Amino acid sequence: MKESEEGVIDTIEFDNKTLKNVEKIARIIRTSEKPWEVIGKIKNAVQLFDLLTIRRAVADVILTHDTPWWIIDTIKDMKRLVNSSDVTGAIMGCVPKIVDAIEAGEESWWIIDAIMDVKELAESPQIIKAVENAAEKLAEGIKSDDTPWEIIEIVIKFDVLTMSQDIREAIAETILAHSEPWEIIDTIKNVEALITSTVIRQAIRKSIPRIAEAIKTKEEPWWIIYEIRGVTDLVEAPEIKDAFAEIIPNIARAIETHREPWTILFTIDGVGELVDSSEIREAVNRSVDRIAEGIEKNPDPMLIIHRIQGYSYLFHNERIREAIHNRSPDIKL
Repeated sequence: MKESEEGVIDTIEFDNKTLKNVEKIARIIRTSEKPWEVIGKIKNAVQLFDLLTIRRAVADVILTHDTPWWIIDTIKDMKRLVNSSDVTGAIMGCVPKIVDAIEAGEESWWIIDAIMDVKELAESPQIIKAVENAAEKLAEGIKSDDTPWEIIEIVIKFDVLTMSQDIREAIAETILAHSEPWEIIDTIKNVEALITSTVIRQAIRKSIPRIAEAIKTKEEPWWIIYEIRGVTDLVEAPEIKDAFAEIIPNIARAIETHREPWTILFTIDGVGELVDSSEIREAVNRSVDRIAEGIEKNPDPMLIIHRIQGYSYLFHNERIREAIHNRSPDIKL
């Protein structure tokens, strides 16, 4: 892209009333090596994308570019553009190219992630079949990636992948091998097809000693608790329960000294051994003034109210009630 053309792109959002240079912008979109970057720069000039000239330029590059998924990823939240006949037709016209890339690519999960929020693509039988065929490669990616939960977050959006034995075994293997298995467990804990899988449940159970030890030794164990809460195989395990009991004094002290005690309360909410502990409840009661001040001063008081909602006794406290009353004009239920 030439310097003068770059200037046009960089300033268009301030020129969107007169919409000068439309033909030039369309040409830049068509000729850029990375048209998604051009489109990204002008996304705020929403009037541009109502123009047939610009829509057709976007449609053309989707059809002709070697990696149309990056363009689709850039525009997928621009519903009026995506739903226009020109662009929808182009998106569906490049399905064969997307299918080939998913099946051939070494990191096909990024392609899947780029396109899966476009309903027509996510529901395309050809793409669903390609995703299914890519299960083995995705499984290898899960096992080899430093942040496997990022790939798993993509995988769980496709039923055909959560039912794949390759994927299940890869997740189980990663739970056993990863230094922070709770990160992976948190990613899958609400996906019934995975969390109830025999091979994954076995891996979770084998990880109990490591998770219990981490709860007892990590500086902020409440984040681990947050990530495993709701997983019956873990929270009901005797070793985990013993770990909870051991750290009650630490959590109580943290609640009393933390700048945002409501954050800790939120992470342990639902874990009866902790929430029902008299020591923790006393710490919460001694933190009432700071919680109330947080409600009064936070730009979003509902954030704090939401995080303490599991502690019903707080809402009977006069100081908390006063703080909520003081912020009532800012509270949207």
